[in-house]
Amino acid sequence: MQNKHDDFAQRAREMANLIRRFLAGSVGQYEWDDFMGVAFSDPRLEKARVECETILSGARAGIMSDDVESVRLIHLADRLESLV
Repeated sequence: MQNKHDDFAQRAREMANLIRRFLAGSVGQYEWDDFMGVAFSDPRLEKARVECETILSGARAGIMSDDVESVRLIHLADRLESLV
């Protein structure tokens, strides 16, 4: 049986991987929609999901460039990986 840290570590790695695949254009639309549309019970993961949503909505609104969006998402993925 996995303990809470192992479960968090696995989910954080999966989230970081999903963000990186999104940036590479290799994530499926439904997979991304599922990620963005479902709240996480772990507050650290939910905070990261909301941050991702905020970054992307800023880009869609023209508040930031695609380059800035990409850099912020890469930093978010890096921070998730550093938590494990």
